[in-house]
Amino acid sequence: MKKRFAWMALAVLMMLSITAQAAGGTGGGNGGGNGGGSGDGTGGGKAEALTVESASVEDGAVLAPEDAITLVFTKNVVNSSVKENNLPLFTVTDDSGAAVEITVTMADDQIEPDKKNDVVIAPADTWAEGAYTLTAQAGITSKSGDVMEQDYTLTFSVAGAADDAAVPEDTMDTADTATEPSAEDTVEAAEPETAEDGAATEAETTDAAEETAPQEQESNTPMIIGIVAVVVVVAGAAYVLGKKK
Repeated sequence: MKKRFAWMALAVLMMLSITAQAAGGTGGGNGGGNGGGSGDGTGGGKAEALTVESASVEDGAVLAPEDAITLVFTKNVVNSSVKENNLPLFTVTDDSGAAVEITVTMADDQIEPDKKNDVVIAPADTWAEGAYTLTAQAGITSKSGDVMEQDYTLTFSVAGAADDAAVPEDTMDTADTATEPSAEDTVEAAEPETAEDGAATEAETTDAAEETAPQEQESNTPMIIGIVAVVVVVAGAAYVLGKKK
């Protein structure tokens, strides 16, 4: 009897466990299904309009000749399904209204999904000095099929290249004065010595010679005295020897 009761109790526990697991699975499934987002995979909600959300420069900015501009849209406008339609809808005109040659760059949203809303506009070469207007035209389409209803415009200007730093005029004059000899200095340097200067030089040379002569005589005097002394000694010795004989 006890064994039968034990088996019955075990069977009830197993049934309760299976029921609890089934209830938990259903709750998880419902939670997962109801918890999904409302996005449509285009970078924006289904109800959100397609517009330019921001730009990398402010309206009226002054750019360098090589600067590019990035427009960020509210939805994916670079997908291959809409890219060809959107590329020609970006234009830049100068202050006279003439179209300017540009390059429009869109990333591959499969490789760089974080750039699916970005469009980069750059000059084909460089921006010339002047004022410009960038237009993203109505008709640009998102991956989800939304169409931009109004033009977006952004104005900017490009400053001219800085002139080469000019050397101040007074500095140039000073440099010329310091490096270029004057005509007077050149003539003076080229002129030979005057007769007066030549005479003075010659007199100085004569004085030097006269000063040197006595010195040479003075230096020879001891030698002469020595020779005379030797002759006197020799003569005296000869005289003494002759007398002895």
